[in-house]
Amino acid sequence: MDEEDFNIDDWEFAVPLPASPGGTVPSISIPPELRPGACVVSLEKWCRACGEPMNSGESFVSVFLDGGDVRVVGSQEYPAGEDEDEDDGSDMRAVRRPFFNWDPFGTRVKPNHLESATLHTECFNLFRRNCPDDQVAPRLLLAGRWRSPWEGAPKFILTVKSDVTSLIRLAAIACNLPQLELMPMELKRLVFEELITQPCALTRYYSVVSLATDSCRQSLDEHFTMPIAKVAHWERGQGPASEEEVLPPVIRIIIDSQGISRIERLAKRPEALSQPSDTELYIVESQETLKHVQVQFQSGLARLRHWGDGKALSLLPWDTPSPPVVEHLLSPTAGRPSHARVMQFATIDGSKISGVTFFLTWANHYASPRPAGPQFFMHAHTPKEPSARSTFDKLLYPQDWAGVWNYVPFPHNDRLICFGIEHESDTNLKVLFRFEKAGDVMVGIQYDRYPNRTQTVWAASSKLQLICGLSESGSVITLDAEADGSTRPDRPFRLPFRQTVVPYSHGGCLSWAPLEHVARLRLFTDEDAGICRGLLLEYEDGGQRAVGECRVGFDVERAYERPVGLCIGRKSGFPRWSIRVRVDGQAEHMHSERNWQCYPMRGTLVSWQKRGFSTLKVVVDDDDGVAGGGGGGAVAAVAADDGVDDDDMPF
Repeated sequence: MDEEDFNIDDWEFAVPLPASPGGTVPSISIPPELRPGACVVSLEKWCRACGEPMNSGESFVSVFLDGGDVRVVGSQEYPAGEDEDEDDGSDMRAVRRPFFNWDPFGTRVKPNHLESATLHTECFNLFRRNCPDDQVAPRLLLAGRWRSPWEGAPKFILTVKSDVTSLIRLAAIACNLPQLELMPMELKRLVFEELITQPCALTRYYSVVSLATDSCRQSLDEHFTMPIAKVAHWERGQGPASEEEVLPPVIRIIIDSQGISRIERLAKRPEALSQPSDTELYIVESQETLKHVQVQFQSGLARLRHWGDGKALSLLPWDTPSPPVVEHLLSPTAGRPSHARVMQFATIDGSKISGVTFFLTWANHYASPRPAGPQFFMHAHTPKEPSARSTFDKLLYPQDWAGVWNYVPFPHNDRLICFGIEHESDTNLKVLFRFEKAGDVMVGIQYDRYPNRTQTVWAASSKLQLICGLSESGSVITLDAEADGSTRPDRPFRLPFRQTVVPYSHGGCLSWAPLEHVARLRLFTDEDAGICRGLLLEYEDGGQRAVGECRVGFDVERAYERPVGLCIGRKSGFPRWSIRVRVDGQAEHMHSERNWQCYPMRGTLVSWQKRGFSTLKVVVDDDDGVAGGGGGGAVAAVAADDGVDDDDMPF
């Protein structure tokens, strides 16, 4: 189903819209007599009803509390400029919140900003049509604002909770395909996974209707506040928790896409045995740490509030209900300036993945101004999510992202023995992996201008967890690991060859792989562009290494057993480099065109990448070093040479 084919106004709603809004039911068209002077509201980058980003030019409204009354102002187009103050002469002057400007818990909200909710106009209409009483605006403001677990909290990266049956029923109605509900459960689950992992109008609709349904189940009552130290247990939909004086010492706060869903008490910090979640985040702290925290309850909802003279807290949620203690992390990134921008922590269990894809980019499409250095995003390949497509679609595709995919395989018959990071500056780091069979892998952007680099390396174990500190855009700002008492190795990471110069002025991504003892070679081809992007080499001992961009689960794969050679050259008339993989076992062969150089499976295959450009070279022991290889803007191509003169494809 294409998103443009879905029109929310064409839906038949369970709760019909009253023929005449009237009374206290808000309408987009505000009568002149209800229009007081201009007001100032905070204009956010996301819709408080559906949870999706607000894009330039989209129609929006603002619901806000003004002097005890709930007002609705709109409809206007979301501004495209980056100026803080937007004043177009209408009833509302919007003060934009920068995307990275979030308040640590406990800081005061600016007094001149009204508590408001920014909404897509269609989401406002949809919520209104599914609210049966005349309290639409108060319900929407309460439910929308309390999606934040505390005032000033960032927009966390979470998938909307939903079940297979409900979403498939919704898809059947939207697409006018009632037979979808008759499919076997296995097929329903496949459709469900496709819908829930990719932003679309259907999931937006589901989010808004769910929010309206949950809100309308509760009566609008007065809010009640109590110290979190006296809360024994609470779940969304319940009234205020009962107060108790003696309780277990550990508090766990569970957050989903609609805000705080539960508050629990634990006798001790839980053991790190749980799987990460993409629908919930968890804050686990001692009662003593949260002694200056109160909980506000209203209409079945809850949010946190700082009180007293205590120091402001940094409540950083985790994607696991049993997070490690921050003091036990090993990386020095926790003390760096970038740590102040961490929004939430994500965990990766190294023993339960088949690989990790790093998305390396030189530009940040979310924040303004742009950060001084490059950023990277990560996807862990698991049996549940074997492809990086879900991460790409959710975080990068909507922003017209351009960068480099860097895949690190974690084969089951190899073992990670060391993990580390290398700092080149406060804004750039490289990730270091040392495998027992595959050897050292370095992921990141290489520069010439940072001669003083600091490496932190520690031994891996079966309990190793990678800890990713995420920004609001989903990029990885810090990368840590949980300590297990292992002895840190003393051998630093180094390139297996001498690097003479980085071929790109703003840095490039370097990958390499030995050509000896290759049992199998896999090529990854982008069918839409007609190009091959990367090679994955599988060795006789079970190790694996990736060269170029191996977009696993995204591009089409072609495998070659026991390759005997590589031929690299330039086809006449095309300023592009080409590579052929020889699998015919013939050492002697001829090329119909000049400028080809042939290599046996010996030495090291080296590639540089940067946003659509790549270089490729085979380095042997007597080479002086690695420079441009294929030239500054070279592009490589891959084709099989099995006795047929195949057309070359750009790499």
